[in-house]
Formats: sequence, structure tokens, C-alpha cells
Amino acid sequence: MDKTTDQLSTAASRMEATLRNSSTRAFYVGSDRTKSGKPVITVHGARSVVSRAEMNALRGELLQTGEAAHVKLRRYSDRGLQRAGSIEAFVKAFKHERSLLDQTGAVDRGLALVDFARRMRGELGEKLAGIYWNSRWRTAYVVLAHKHFIRDGMLREAELGDMESLTLRTLHAATAGLADDFKPAIRLSFEIPAVPLVAIDARSMRSSRSIFSMLRSNMMMPALGAMIGLGSAGMAAADEPAPAVSGINGKIAIIGGYSDADGQDEQHSGLLAGSLTIPGDTQFGVQVDGAIGRDGGSDVAGIGGHFFWRDPSKALLGLTLAHVEKKNDNAQDQALTRTGAEGEIYFDQFTISARGGYQFGSQVDDGIYSGVDLAWYATDNLRLVIGGANDPQLDTTGHVGAEFQPGIAALPGLSVFADAAVGDDSYVNASIGLRYYFGASEKSLKLRHRLDDPVDNLALQGLTNFTPKKTDYTAPYIPPS
Repeated sequence: MDKTTDQLSTAASRMEATLRNSSTRAFYVGSDRTKSGKPVITVHGARSVVSRAEMNALRGELLQTGEAAHVKLRRYSDRGLQRAGSIEAFVKAFKHERSLLDQTGAVDRGLALVDFARRMRGELGEKLAGIYWNSRWRTAYVVLAHKHFIRDGMLREAELGDMESLTLRTLHAATAGLADDFKPAIRLSFEIPAVPLVAIDARSMRSSRSIFSMLRSNMMMPALGAMIGLGSAGMAAADEPAPAVSGINGKIAIIGGYSDADGQDEQHSGLLAGSLTIPGDTQFGVQVDGAIGRDGGSDVAGIGGHFFWRDPSKALLGLTLAHVEKKNDNAQDQALTRTGAEGEIYFDQFTISARGGYQFGSQVDDGIYSGVDLAWYATDNLRLVIGGANDPQLDTTGHVGAEFQPGIAALPGLSVFADAAVGDDSYVNASIGLRYYFGASEKSLKLRHRLDDPVDNLALQGLTNFTPKKTDYTAPYIPPS
């Protein structure tokens, strides 16, 4: 080791000690050199985690060591971090000559995977169709161009065996400098598997615009989600669960509905519904729901609220309260109050939700209400749901529904949804609508439901009870939305 290299190593060690002892939660710090060999430090932090004042304080601590010629500060918005479509694009901003601090190991591991993809392309050339990463199983999927492995209609199995050995050697070489706890697996295939993936390098981003490819592309997870999966915890808050609510957010929906039942006339409705969700103390949040509109020629309105605990990777538990009213033109007005609880459990692409409590009011039946739904995110932007409910007014009902967020660049929060329900006394209902989500960053539909607002709008749930059986009061069934 020459004198200059030894001095740089000593300087890096002193600055690494300063970073370890600092309370500032930067998620990555890298070092480069000026022409004279003096270290230039770059500190990377997320705006949602570390303030500008904290970053400036860390800059002062590093400069006080006397080892750095300059300290650069870079803070990123959530939207900026989620914009990258590949791991290569994500880690581009973090390429430095030396890594001084990697809070979770995610950046260094991402850089190693990008190096793995570069080496594989150098070895295989056109034989490599794409290379992708699944964070949950920590597996690299190497997609081969099948035309290079089939001769006279026969698969050349010997070459596939050679490809597997080559891939393992290349992966081990690219990740050799990382900690022993990161041991990614590999899978070879000729098609992109139907699991959530992110492209490791930019060349693996698919360019096909067929309808099938557009639907399949929704299975590609954001690069930020993959990076979180590379680390042992969140990007900037290691060993801490994500907050219950990512930031102040809201949604608004326009809904049209139709309902019919024995002893009633067909009725139509038009509703405007919205929610506002506010983060509380880390793992807690508050949501306020509202709805207003016309149902069968009568005015309806309602308000509701949630107070909940949530770990976005596991579950939600909350208390609920709602009050709704209907002003009937040719009958007595109705009012309903519901108090209860709600819960959600998250399993990757599935969510199980349940709700229950007690309802009472004027011109409605009092008693216990309950409901359970199973939602499947066929892709991160397509939610399919089936469920059932029971209450004193409608007895037992079942419903199915769907919501799709197309990901239009100019309207990233726009979704379309539809629901249908059936129940006792030949009760049927159908509704369709448009919803727009407001928030600090673009997200998939699944992340909006788990990081932003709870799915249910309590005011809409309460309005379902203005459909007494065999009376003149008929309002649409509005399933949880």
C-alpha cells in the first residue's frame, strides 16, 4: 500500500467513525477524490426522514475531522426515489469511489447486482434477453433468448447446464465484496416469470407495447421497492417499521349506482365521496370520510372517521365511527350511526379485511353489523375483491368488485372501479365510478391502500342501510371502497 492510499484509508476510517456516531439518518454516504487526492464526501438522505438542518449539521461534523476537501448534500423526495424503473437507474446517483456508509446495505448490494448484469451481458451478448430481481425471494431471474438454445426444434440441455454454471460464477464474483448474509439465488428461464420483478439493468426494460405486455408490465415493481428488499429494513430507517401513513393524502370519487329488490321500484343514484388521511405518531393515523349525493330522488349525506394503528408490512387495526342521513321526499327522514372496529392483514398480493360493530338510528333497524372481504392484487395496480356482510337492515349480502389504476402519466392517481352485490329478497345492486388519489408521490394502487388511506369509506358503508327491504326507501349498495 503506497503512502497516498494509506492516508486515504486512514481519512476514510475517521469519517466512517464520525458517521457511525452521528444521529443524522442519511441512508448512504460515498467518497470520491479531487485531482490532488483529497476526499470529497457526498451525503444522500430522504426528505421524509432527514431535514436539511440535520444534513447541514452532519456536513459540519465531517468537515471538523479535517479529512474532507468538500461535503456535498443530496436530499431526495419520495417521488424522486420511486421514479427509477430499474435498479441500474436507481443506483446511478450513488456511484462513488468508496462507500463510507450504507445504512441497510441496499445501495452496495444494488451496485453489485448491476455489476452482475454488466458481466453477464459481456459473457452472453445476444443470448441474454433480460435480467431481473425479485426482492422477496432475493432471486435474480436470468431470461435467455430461446432461439440461441434450440436447434432443429430440440433444446440444447448441455448448454443450459453451462449457462447455469457461468451465471453462478459471475454472480459470486460480482457479490464477493459484500457481507456473507447476502446470498442471492438465481433462476434461468426463457420467459419473464409472473412474479413481481424489477429490471436490474436498463436494457432489460421491456419495449413491447402490445396489450398483453402492458398488462404484464404492471407486475414490474418500482426500483425503490426492490432496493428496500435488498436491505435488512427500510432504506433510511433501518430496524424500524414504515409509518402508518406515508404523508397527508386524500381521494375523491364520482359514483353512479343502480339497485332493485322485491317490492321496490328500480332506483338510480349519483354520489360524490372523498377521504382525507393524516399521519399521527409514527404508527398511528386518522382518516375522515364524507359522501353526499342523490338516491332515488332523495338527498343523502354522511361523514365518518377512522383512528388506526398500522404496520404497512403486516396489518391494520382501527376504531371507526360514522353518521349518515337521508332526506326522503315522501316518507320520514332516516338517520344511522355506526360505531365499531376494523382490521386488515397483509399477505404480499392478498389483503384480508374485517369490520364490525353496532348500528342504531331513526327509521332503520338497530343491531350488530359485520363484514369480511378478501382482496387480491392481480397486479400492483389491479385489485379484485370478494366479500360478504350482514346487518339488521339488509340481512346477508355478498359482493364482488374491481379497481384498476392505469398509470396515466398526466393523471397518476386516477383509477376506475366497479362493484356488484346480491342479497335477500332479490336485492341486486351495481355501481361504477372514477376515483382520484392525491398524495405526495406516485404509487401503485396496492401501495396507496397500504401506505396511504385505508380502503373503506365509512360514509358509503353507512348509506347501504338506507335500503330497507320491501319499503319505498331504496339506496344503492356501496361496498367498501
